[in-house]
Amino acid sequence: MRVALPPSNYVMKMFRNLKYFLPSFNQSLLIVLLLIVAGGLGMGILLAVCYGAAGVAMADINPLVMYLCQFVPPLIYILYKGADTVKENGRLMEKGLFDRIVKPVPFNTFNFGKVSPAVAFLLVILATFALMIVLEPLNSLVPMPDSVKQIYANMLSNMLWTSLSVAVAAPLVEEFFLRGTIMRGMLQHSTPLKAILWSAFYFALIHMNLYQALGAFIMGLFIGWIYYRSGTLWLAILIHFVNNGSSVLFTLLNPQMDVETTLMDIIIQSWSVEAYIGIYTASLAILAAIIFYFYKNLGNGQSKETISA
Repeated sequence: MRVALPPSNYVMKMFRNLKYFLPSFNQSLLIVLLLIVAGGLGMGILLAVCYGAAGVAMADINPLVMYLCQFVPPLIYILYKGADTVKENGRLMEKGLFDRIVKPVPFNTFNFGKVSPAVAFLLVILATFALMIVLEPLNSLVPMPDSVKQIYANMLSNMLWTSLSVAVAAPLVEEFFLRGTIMRGMLQHSTPLKAILWSAFYFALIHMNLYQALGAFIMGLFIGWIYYRSGTLWLAILIHFVNNGSSVLFTLLNPQMDVETTLMDIIIQSWSVEAYIGIYTASLAILAAIIFYFYKNLGNGQSKETISA
């Protein structure tokens, strides 16, 4: 007689099954489409209807709830696929087809190589700040859309929940889907280069605006490369957290400042153009040095293979 699992144990089992789901290219694309279409548009409409029926305006909906709801459709899909893969493994074992069984790939393998975990985390933080400075001029190439301006405005009017959405929820949830699920799967079906490129492209795509897309793509390349080298999703989450969290902190500490003001503007106005050039050059050098150090020392022997298309 089969004993029913308590709800909490059942949920934990479903999440443990995810290490067996290694999405292919088409499945990865479906996850992204579910996020953008079913999650972003579908859940947005559903929330508007439900809250509207209750007499609550969209502007009054908790921003953290709004943010997390868009990930419900892709989460349901990957949980289903994880459970289905485990069931299929069971059927294959009964038939003795052991060579066709999908082997689990954990979200974290912690391949730090010659680098101690503490040093890896510290250098990742430093490299992220350096990369943010290097990428900042790209933001001036495209005007900031109203949707992004509204996010910054919400940080001041609804400080707690918007800040939690941007600085905490986004790094955890987006890295779980993009690197932990999509890239982890694509690494089993294609080359590391393709897996890194596609996960970075999807990272840019889900931002749904050109203003953030280019910076997100390059940041996504760095995050993906670090995840590939180290096998550590927590490093990917840390990079994302530092990037988003510093923006949130800067906005909260400077509520009167124009949201389109850049670090370049501040340094030039406070000191000089030469000072900015010096800081930018130093950041570029620091970033290059850390990447070179990681290339030589981070990860196991397999990670030292040249990434090729």
